[in-house]
Amino acid sequence: MKRFGLLMAAAVLLSAAVSCKSTQKPEKELFVRDTASYAAGPNISGVGDVVKVQVRYPWDTLVVRRTYWLVRREAASDSLCRRLGATGVVVKVPVERAVVYTSVHAAMAEQMGVVEKVRGVCESQYMTSQVIRQRIADGLISDYGSSTTPNVEKIIE
Repeated sequence: MKRFGLLMAAAVLLSAAVSCKSTQKPEKELFVRDTASYAAGPNISGVGDVVKVQVRYPWDTLVVRRTYWLVRREAASDSLCRRLGATGVVVKVPVERAVVYTSVHAAMAEQMGVVEKVRGVCESQYMTSQVIRQRIADGLISDYGSSTTPNVEKIIE
């Protein structure tokens, strides 16, 4: 019984020592890992003007489906974009133009106050946002076809 008491006391002291450990991060880390609690797929890390987002397959989480490099527009030199572009897709942020595929995405752009950045939609006949519909009628937003098979050549030009 005495041995059990000593083991319990040691366990309590050990857990107290572990829980009192400082949780402050070093002042400057090369990559800071952050995980959104609502999304299990992406791995997000970054430093300075560059953020790396890795999207994994939901069925095989060891396989990276795509890597995106979010680079602050002011810091996006040609050499940096070439170097990062060799290992993933470079996206200069903040984004200046966007194509939304569904009315849900269009509504989110409207809620965020960035409708002026939307330059194209897929399946414009299904858009429910009055602001988006008006911008389509005014010729400010183009229709790029079906959301399942968008006209990529038209989007790129």
